[in-house]
Amino acid sequence: MQDDVSKIREIMDLYGFAVDTRRWDLFDKIFAPKMHADYGGEAVWTDLENFKDNFEVFHSILTSTQHFMANFMHNIKGDKATTVTYGHWVIVRNGMKDGDVWRGYGWYNDELKRGKQGWRIIHRKLRIISWEGNSNILNPEGDVGDDSFKVPIEVTSLYAESQAGRIPLLVSLDEA
Repeated sequence: MQDDVSKIREIMDLYGFAVDTRRWDLFDKIFAPKMHADYGGEAVWTDLENFKDNFEVFHSILTSTQHFMANFMHNIKGDKATTVTYGHWVIVRNGMKDGDVWRGYGWYNDELKRGKQGWRIIHRKLRIISWEGNSNILNPEGDVGDDSFKVPIEVTSLYAESQAGRIPLLVSLDEA
């Protein structure tokens, strides 16, 4: 069991490292080929290759990123696991009119399955509780110069999501 915990925790940490180094090939060690990732709004993927391609395109406009993964909680039942991992993201894009930095705070809600290659994320939901800085950094068109475009960043709280029954880790802990 402890070995499983270490391996799953390593996957969570590897995700941040893979994004920050833009090593999209490392996603093959993190996600199952047929995965589901919901990052809010229209940012939903059901195929690992498309997910990697989209991340490469989006991150190509950025100067740098840094992902902090913390407060890792888990429940493992046989070959399935549910986790919640807190995230803090720093996104930098130099030369932006309204500031070069955007920071986000939230969590990853993951479901994993153990297969021949080891543990892989099969379902991920990212939710943001708060953000600060220049959200135009996330806009591929750059600074738009007016308020006609605002990146729609959905925010929620872990409490609200838990009250709505949308935290699989809590469901699995309640069943234990």
